[in-house]
Amino acid sequence: MNKAQATKIHRRLLSVNQALTKVDEAISELNKEDRAVFSEPMADLWGLLHGKALRVIYARYPELRPTPDDFDEISSDLQWKDVTLPNAISEADLDVVILSKLKSHSPKVAKIIGNVMTAFDERGLPIGEKIVGARIRWLADVGRIESFGDLRKWRYSEIALKG
Repeated sequence: MNKAQATKIHRRLLSVNQALTKVDEAISELNKEDRAVFSEPMADLWGLLHGKALRVIYARYPELRPTPDDFDEISSDLQWKDVTLPNAISEADLDVVILSKLKSHSPKVAKIIGNVMTAFDERGLPIGEKIVGARIRWLADVGRIESFGDLRKWRYSEIALKG
């Protein structure tokens, strides 16, 4: 694959990224049960796109890799100090679920947020995605997890267990 071919493939993969974003927006309007049906397949698609396909391009042509400033799509600016948790969920409960979804590799923050929300939904304890995102940022800020990228940009940042 030469650079011209890589550039063409890269542009098309970024178009797929935009399409998946629109799909996610449509899914977010569904009820809890219908959203849950899409949770795993969408996480798999995001993982394949960012974790595999785009990495092939960036491994051969790192100059095509966008910088964090190229993405101005902030998912949430909510800070932990501004969060009020639902009565049935404690900080410790939330931390346990978040940490249980992490591995030593670095999945996208969006995937972890979806997995955490699904875990609480299964317990009958719905929690907002912005609350989970704020707690993830706090965990990174205090050094309990590793982070890569701007954690306000869920699809473009990653987190992992320390170590």
